Amino acid sequence: ICINSCAYLKISELERKEIKTEEDFYQYLSIEYKNFAKFELYDMHDEIDSYYFAKKALYALKEKRFYPENPKEWNLTEKNLKVLNTEFTNINKMISDKYYIQFPKLFAKILSGYDCWVEQLEENWQTKDIEECRNKYFRNLNTIKVKISDKKNIKHHNLVSKNNGIKESSNIITKNIPIKNKEKSNMTTNLYFQFDASLLDTSQIENLNNFLNSIKNLGNYDIYIY
Repeated sequence: ICINSCAYLKISELERKEIKTEEDFYQYLSIEYKNFAKFELYDMHDEIDSYYFAKKALYALKEKRFYPENPKEWNLTEKNLKVLNTEFTNINKMISDKYYIQFPKLFAKILSGYDCWVEQLEENWQTKDIEECRNKYFRNLNTIKVKISDKKNIKHHNLVSKNNGIKESSNIITKNIPIKNKEKSNMTTNLYFQFDASLLDTSQIENLNNFLNSIKNLGNYDIYIY
């Protein structure tokens, strides 16, 4: 008897909560769960699941509690259970590694996408909603993976720059250039990139042009770029 009105009351309570401006994982997660609860209540007319996820929104906001849904506690096919068990393990590993602190907004979307995916697979007939939830989970998971990879590359770049004492560079070397007195000679120039950039700035383009102008009348030569 209570479920329908309770779901509505929980959502109404969430709507009244103050919205903060700082990066706060629990607030992001509560918003994600609130929106899912509203979808379940107003679009799908599923009062039971709406009430459940509205409660999870309040747990996150008021008690700083959260957890991914355990697939074993849902009525899933054996095939779907196997898939979700793998992601359940992955999410718990990410929680242990504090991803929700490093990437609060993205991880809130990962968790809500995963929980939505579990809920939709139990019903297992709304193929479009299943796909949207699944895509939300993997899209944000892949974004985090890219960010982590970028951080590792930057860390490696900083280490190399520190050890070499220079900015990232590309070496252009000409070898065995015949000059007027018929001797062989090597000419080298360094081109420097700004931090985390792949394009040369104006000064470096000028250096490159000067180098090319200095060798263009020297006869045949080979150019090596490292």
